[in-house]
Amino acid sequence: SDIISLHVPLVDSTKDLVDLERLKSMKPSSFLINCARGGVVNEQDLAVALEQGILAGAAVDVFESEPALDTPLASAPNILLTPHLGASTQEAKEGVSRAVCEQVRDFLIDGKLENALNIPISDLSLLRSLEPHLDFATKIGEFHQQLSSSPADRIHVETRGTLTEVKLVTLAFLKGFLGTVHGSSINFVNALAVAQQNGIEIEEAYHHGKEDYANLISTTVTFDGESRTIRGSLFSDKHPRIVYYDGFHFDLNPTGTLLIVENEDVPGVVGKMGTYLGKIGANIAGYQLSRKAEHHYAMGIIRLDSAVSDDDLKELTDIKEIISIRQIVL
Repeated sequence: SDIISLHVPLVDSTKDLVDLERLKSMKPSSFLINCARGGVVNEQDLAVALEQGILAGAAVDVFESEPALDTPLASAPNILLTPHLGASTQEAKEGVSRAVCEQVRDFLIDGKLENALNIPISDLSLLRSLEPHLDFATKIGEFHQQLSSSPADRIHVETRGTLTEVKLVTLAFLKGFLGTVHGSSINFVNALAVAQQNGIEIEEAYHHGKEDYANLISTTVTFDGESRTIRGSLFSDKHPRIVYYDGFHFDLNPTGTLLIVENEDVPGVVGKMGTYLGKIGANIAGYQLSRKAEHHYAMGIIRLDSAVSDDDLKELTDIKEIISIRQIVL
């Protein structure tokens, strides 16, 4: 080779990997570059090889001892030496320390991130303005997970309207969806990896077409051959609302204790639900209804001041017109 560049860590097997014997196998017209780790090249042997014209030249950025105050390479011919700027000059150490402190300060005070490697967002300055949307996406993820009785096979996240940062919205959704099971260890950095480790296929898309809402998050979770779709919009960029649940339309603030009720679309169901909840002392803070007239069944979402017991849920399910009932806490 005319130019040899080293890209290995310094371990026992790579210590003095390039010694005089190996240098002698190089062409007299060749060059050696080491920006990997000091100690991979035997500095004394490289100095001898350069002095004897065994190779044409070398460039070195890392040294056995840093700062490199007495390296034999300092007096060798045909070599370019640069300081290991990661931490090998006083100026570099001060500069790196200052930069880290300034970046931590900027994030804690202004929510500003620079040079982030693991967060897939095209413009990190958008984090602050996107925060309400991301919090909402996390809530939708929690909503989905608490309704799930089987592990997810596939998750599809789509954003519409003015909300274009679908990758970050997907991570926020996964944070809520997986965090409900795995706890606070799930974050924006590891959420996608954890989902993939659990065998979940992730799909994401941005829809450019005209919408009824200025912004929309549409999420579909597939499990055991079935799927559930929940959509939400942030009104005035600060009021989160669930607007769609599997064909039913709502205007739901996703907070507190919620009963998700599927029932036959016949008279008397609301009265029976209210009577039983009143009997057990459960106060109703809100009751929303939506219907699919062509299928003759409806869905209600009831907000309660406090959760009800599993026994009470079973009693509610025993009401003849009730198809299913789930309780979630957001």
